[in-house]
Amino acid sequence: MENKPLNKNKLDGKQVWRYERKIPIINYDKKQLEFLIRRNFYSFVPHYPDRYIYNIYYDSNNFQYFHENQEGLSNRKKIRLRWYNNNQKIHNSKLEIKSKKGMVGSKQVFHLPDFNMLISSKNLVNTNRKLLEADSLPNWVKEMSMFLQPTLFNSYKRQYYISKDKLFRITLDTQLTFQDPLEKYNVSKLLLPSNLMVLEIKYLAENDQKASEIMNSFPFRVDKFSKYVFGLNKIRIKNYATI
Repeated sequence: MENKPLNKNKLDGKQVWRYERKIPIINYDKKQLEFLIRRNFYSFVPHYPDRYIYNIYYDSNNFQYFHENQEGLSNRKKIRLRWYNNNQKIHNSKLEIKSKKGMVGSKQVFHLPDFNMLISSKNLVNTNRKLLEADSLPNWVKEMSMFLQPTLFNSYKRQYYISKDKLFRITLDTQLTFQDPLEKYNVSKLLLPSNLMVLEIKYLAENDQKASEIMNSFPFRVDKFSKYVFGLNKIRIKNYATI
């Protein structure tokens, strides 16, 4: 069977199932990690310019998606609003619905009209209303959004790499921050685990056998890791609250 290149599908709402293997890395030199990525025998090279990613995660009143991911259920979901390179405004955003079935996952992406909203606790909460008003969202997504609330605001810097055969992509996330979206937004008060990096290897399901060679070339262990679960747990500890 012919191996297919891993291309990001830009058609709104279309699902492509793939593996996303995550490697959380603590207390390791970033320059050394970049060297390991580039010297890999699959010849990874930079794929996109580095950029900052901003997310608002949504969940039900009983934190259904948090518990699904915390417990590692076979079928689980995450919903988030995402935009890039702007820590002042929600600009050129998209709604992403991530689904997981066993070891493979998919992501449905819906591009949204420009919210052009300043980042504030009031506006983060009001993104629900903006979603319901978005003509680009199908009715089933709007109906689902009616029962959700913003539960986590987070950001990080991402580097992008692609293998020479274009079958595998690697992303490296650094400068991770987390905040309760109900709190007053303050860049200086964001929770910042500065010693944490997250490396992710992404590929289509038919290329899983080859992917093990790439993962074994790193001196780290592939592990279950969710930024949503990690961040919400950080906030819970900070606020001495329970979910």
